Formats: sequence, structure tokens, C-alpha cells
Amino acid sequence: MIDNCNNILANIDAASGTDDERRFLKGQALALRAFVYLNLVRQYQFTYAKDKAAKAVPIYTEPTSPTTVPKSRASVEEVYTQVLGDLSQAETLLAGFSRKVKNRLDLNVVRGLLARTYLTQENWAQAAIKANEARTGYAIMEATQYTQGFNDVSNPEWIWGHPQQADQNLGGASYFAYIDVTPSTGYRSIMPDPYFKALFAEGDIRKTLFEIVTNATDPRYRWIMYKKFVNKADRAGHIVLMRSSEMALIEAESKARLNDLRGAVAALNEVRVKRNLPQLAAGDFTQAQLVEEIITERRRELWGEGFRLLDLLRLQQAPVRRESTETFRVGTTDVGIKGHYVLRFPDNSNLVPNSPYYLFSIPVNELNTNPNL
Repeated sequence: MIDNCNNILANIDAASGTDDERRFLKGQALALRAFVYLNLVRQYQFTYAKDKAAKAVPIYTEPTSPTTVPKSRASVEEVYTQVLGDLSQAETLLAGFSRKVKNRLDLNVVRGLLARTYLTQENWAQAAIKANEARTGYAIMEATQYTQGFNDVSNPEWIWGHPQQADQNLGGASYFAYIDVTPSTGYRSIMPDPYFKALFAEGDIRKTLFEIVTNATDPRYRWIMYKKFVNKADRAGHIVLMRSSEMALIEAESKARLNDLRGAVAALNEVRVKRNLPQLAAGDFTQAQLVEEIITERRRELWGEGFRLLDLLRLQQAPVRRESTETFRVGTTDVGIKGHYVLRFPDNSNLVPNSPYYLFSIPVNELNTNPNL
């Protein structure tokens, strides 16, 4: 994807079309390259605040060919500098761009990517500003809309999403094959445990999406289904990439860390009231308590959208894994509900912060192809 963006950037100035068409394509290519590098740097190395001099991934800004000399790994700081440079250019180039489909990157998307970047860098002031700008024009969805399956870019708060067709959603190529637990087919790979369910208060619309499978003939028996993601009937479910709720929570966390508790609670309450929850008051929290509440709200609101591992790395925390003790009654028998069963690392050590087990491994083929890694 990076090489495709680099080819666009290398050739767009000579392409036919209007100046605006070239400018908008260039801005989208820069933003998409930044998106990919932001993912790579957060997946293949520890967080910016831990060690910005650590080696991350190579940076390529020009098209490659079979004769290109492969590069060594750039530092975390160098990758972030590249990401911010690309996004800053894109923000200028995409001024005035109006997209027809939500899979195109526009100013709101670019500002959302800037908010994610600044959040990870712990640049709280800029993260709050960009998150607020990113969600402008995208109202947080109503409670009833949260139960509609998370499968269509027409949802009012989706800032960025990927429309799919049925032939793009086949078997292992399908996001919904892993995340959708409602059909009797699919892989049933992503099942929540009772401790996650316990994070939701009574009255929260999201809590209505949990269902314990009590039919002993069902392959999901004793698991909890969380029916947030439900594929379309024709298997053409769309993929969410950015929502205004995420941006509201970035704004809330950033303001809380800046000790603007009233501003933080105001942003947090924008999400809560749309989930049928009462508003919170800033006076009921210390700064640390409010930050913790916002992080927990990220877990509740953004489940399944790709943020928890990145948050564990960003916050330098370890996941909490406990065996399930919850049961349901069948006749006169208490039956255990399934939950986490991997409670330690593969080497049988305890879960700890900043473990290499949280990082993606550079593929062996890359190591063999690029001796400079």
C-alpha cells in the first residue's frame, strides 16, 4: 500500500486533469501512507513515550523496483515525524475536497489520524484539538442505531469506513467471519468473557447485545455472544475505520490529562447519553479516576474496532486475564460460562507491561529479503 501511494505521489503532477483533482489525489495518498506507517510503528515497536529511539520499520517515500536497495529500520521518532509530515501536507492539500464515498480520506479523516498520532505521542493539547475537529459534522449515533449491526457506512457517526461487496467477504478474507457471532457458520473467533460484560451498567444499550448461549447443541454453547457486529444478509457488511465516538473519547482523555476535568467530562458525556447512561459530574472524580473511567469507556465503546492492543502498548499496561466463574442454571445444575483460557504468556510467565509478545513479528521472508533489517 505504501508503494502504491509512493507511485501516485511520484507521478501525479504529470497526470492529466485539473489542479484540484491532482491536489486531492496527492492529499489522499499522503494521508493513506501516514495511516499505514502509524499502524506499522505501533504494531512493530513499543510506544513513543517508552523509547522513541527504538528501531521500528523502514521508511520508503519513493517507488521501489527489484533493484532498489532495501532500507534499514528507522527509529520510532523518525516514523512519527514522517507520519506527521504526511498528515500536515494532506491537511493542506485536501482543503475543499468533498468525497462521494466514505472510503475516501478527507479533512475529517486526516484530523482523526492526527488525533490518534498525537494521543500516542502524549501531545494532549493537539490530540484534543484535532479530535474535536475530526468529529465536526458527525453526530454520535443514537442508542437504537448502536444495535443495527455496525455494517454500513451510512451510519451518521462513521467518519471513515470501507464499503464491501459480497464477493469481498468470503471465508477467511471476511472481517465479519471472525467478529460476527450471530450466525451458526463462521469462525466464532472473537468471543467476550464475563468480566468484559461486567464493565457495562444496567440500562446501557450496549449491554442488550450480550447473550449467553444456553442451547447445548449449539457450537457456541456456554460462550457469551456480543452481537455488536452483524453481517448483512448478502454478506456485504461494511468495515468501520473511524467514528466520532472514538474522537470524543480522545478529546475526553486528552483534556483529563491536561486537568481540564469539566471539558473531559463534557466530551465523555456526549457518548454516555447516546448509550442511555446518565451524565457524570466532574466533581465526582479525581484526575486519575477520570482518566481510568475514560479508558474503560474506550473498552466498552470501541470493542472489536482494533484499539485495545494499541491502548495496552500506549498505556504500558498488561491485560488482566482471569478464569471465568460465572454460571447459568440448567434445571437444577449450574453450568459454567466460558471465558479466557490463555492466562499466561506462551513461556508460562505472567502477563506484564511492555512484553515483546504484544508486538507483531517481522516476517521471516522480510528478514531473508532485506539483510539491512
